[in-house]
Amino acid sequence: MSLNWDLTKCKDLDSIETDKEWVITEALIWLTMGTGIGDVSQKNAAEFYARIHLLEAIDGAWLGFRGEDGERVDRPITPKDVEKRIGMSTNVFPMETRNKWLNRIGKRVLDQSSNQYVLGVKAENDE
Repeated sequence: MSLNWDLTKCKDLDSIETDKEWVITEALIWLTMGTGIGDVSQKNAAEFYARIHLLEAIDGAWLGFRGEDGERVDRPITPKDVEKRIGMSTNVFPMETRNKWLNRIGKRVLDQSSNQYVLGVKAENDE
């Protein structure tokens, strides 16, 4: 299934589609899947940001730019980034409740961590 989006209800559509802002817009479009929130509204913007913030705490920043030395410089999503995109919608539905989302993310993190641990133990035993 494809990810479809609509930005036409965003207040300042021209600004979020500029070259500089599009990378942020695109990241937030994809983050609707990660957050389980497909429509960003005034009512749920704080929750959308909070879920992004938690995902970035776990996985690292979604955005990065090349610094002067060519190294990646992480650029976390900000509340202002989300605020500028209120009105954005995608075909990610229905909205996941906070508890369901936290269970899904918690399970993913625990599964990844336990798999890494088991693999590490096996590697030590193999030597």
